[in-house]
Parts: sequence; C-alpha cells; structure tokens
Amino acid sequence: PSEDVTSANGSYLRRRRATTPRNYVGPIVRRYNDFVFRRQPESPQVDEDSLYGLIVQDADGYGTTLPTLLRGLLRHAQIDGVSYCEVSTNRPKSEEQLSMADQKARGYRYLVRAINTDSVVKTRYEGQALAEALIAMYNDDGQPVVRLYSSASVTEWQTDEDHNVVVSSGKTWSHGFAGMPIIAMAPAYDSADESQAAPLAEHQKTIYNLLSLLSQETWDNTFTQWVLFGITKEQAGEGGISYGSNRLFCVPNAQGRMEKIGADVAQADSIRAYISAEISETYRTAGVEAGSPEGSGQAESGIARAFKFNDLNANLSAMGDAVELVWNAIMRLVYATAGVTYPG
Repeated sequence: PSEDVTSANGSYLRRRRATTPRNYVGPIVRRYNDFVFRRQPESPQVDEDSLYGLIVQDADGYGTTLPTLLRGLLRHAQIDGVSYCEVSTNRPKSEEQLSMADQKARGYRYLVRAINTDSVVKTRYEGQALAEALIAMYNDDGQPVVRLYSSASVTEWQTDEDHNVVVSSGKTWSHGFAGMPIIAMAPAYDSADESQAAPLAEHQKTIYNLLSLLSQETWDNTFTQWVLFGITKEQAGEGGISYGSNRLFCVPNAQGRMEKIGADVAQADSIRAYISAEISETYRTAGVEAGSPEGSGQAESGIARAFKFNDLNANLSAMGDAVELVWNAIMRLVYATAGVTYPG
C-alpha cells in the first residue's frame, strides 16, 4: 500500500520494512549452553536397569536422556530466568502399595518431564526451595485445569478453555512423593529473577533501531535530491513531477531553476560508529568476545582479559551449578520416594 513517507508514521513503516533484525541473543545463549554441556556430567557408574541409570538413560519415557532434558531446561532458564520440570510416575494410583520389584515387573517407573514456563501461573518459595506451584494444563481426560502442587498434595480445579475462570470445586489428593514434585532451575546471575537473555535483548533492540535509522539515512541520501524552483505543487498536478528515480520538491519562485541537494555522509558514519559500540557493549554484557565487530585490532591488557574471563567463568559456573542442583534434586526425590539410599 502507498504511504506518506513524509509523515512520522510513514517513515516508521518504511524503516521497519527495510530493516532486518540481527540475532545476537540466540547465538550467545547457545554458546553458553554448549559450553556447559561440552563435557558429559560425572555420575555414579550404575547399571542401566537401576533406578538411577534408568532415569539418566531415559528420563521422560520417550528415550530422552537426563543430560539432554536438562540442557533444554537450562536453555529455557537462560531465556525466561527460570524453568521447571515435574517428577511423576506412570504407576496407577490404585497400585501405589506395590513393592519395587512388582512395580519394575509391571513396567512402572519414575519419569521427568519439562514444564512450559508460560503455563506456570504462580509460585511460592520458602527460602531457595520451591514450596508451591500453580500450573495450567490439561488433565488425562483432556479438560483444561489448574493444579496447585505442594510438598504433600495436588489440588485441581477445572477451568474454562483459556484457564482464566474456575468452573468447578477443587479436589485434592496426595501425590505420593517425598517432597515437592515440581523442581525449578534458576541460574543465579547478577540480579535475582533476571534471565541471561533479558539485558542482551535490550541491546539487540537498540541495535535494530539504529540499523533502521541507518537504513533511513541511506535511503534519503544515496540518491541526489532535486529541488525545482518556480512551480507550485498545484501546477505539478496530483501525480507530481518525476525525474528518473528521484523525488522533486517544488518551491514557487518567479525565476525557475533546478538545484540538487547533496548527502552528508557524516550522519551515516556517526550511526555506524554507534552501532559498533552497541555491539561491543552487547558482548561485554554477555561476558564473551565480540569477535571484533568494529575491526579495531587493538590489543587488550592482561587485566582486561582477566575480567572478561571472570565474567565468562561466573556465568558458566552459575549455569553449571543450576543444572547440578536440579539433577540431584530429581534423584534425591526419586530415591526418597522409593525408600532407597541415594548413591550421591
């Protein structure tokens, strides 16, 4: 559709249409995630058929290993600040009293599944431990419900399709686990409840806006602008006057003439320098090397390199610790519920 490029809205629409966002957040998040899982975690050498080995080799019952499941949880925690998983079992409630041997013979086992962070409506913590979690989901009958999980029980309410309005009285039952079956992964960065991606996304937004301004400046000044004196826009008619691919600006004057308006390249250079500085700041915030986007080639001091390494190591340590805590929380809960000593 046609647009009035001289208006503020028209200029905005053209900038948005002509600018492609650059992705900085995604590669940085993936780079950190890859570093954390570059080496396989060290765990007890247990038989694959054991309680421990079965969860490690097939956490969710669909062949997903525990490291793979936790890798996905970490990626979501990097983006959202926190991610969640649920420890459950495929054993029917009517057979809760079966012995471990009987459960194994019937194929009953413990499972770990990731929970969509967007479906977690509200949480309550006691210190660092997750005490309650209200989660929107669909039950086994396909009905939309919200469930309140605690350390001992689950309370379920049926809702409307959007999980906004409760349409039934709640029902409560014991979940049978020796603790809270919902486990949160939340790496501890500079500030609480902030994701790794959030501050980087703000930098990326700034870069995108600067690129759109550069696009606008390039559009306006790449082609020579002509000013036509001595004719009004009414005389030019509704279609205006075209001169090649250029736009003409009409200025009423008795002495008609044409003059060109040259471009000021300093404006575009200033925006490019701003973009380069913002890219460097993005990677500084992330604690990783920028790959010298500005191509300065300047050598860094030993102190500067040490600070960069410390930032990188601090972030990686926070992520590694978060994964380890969740790994052990899953295993401790499973072993305590099964009444078996946890190997550590």
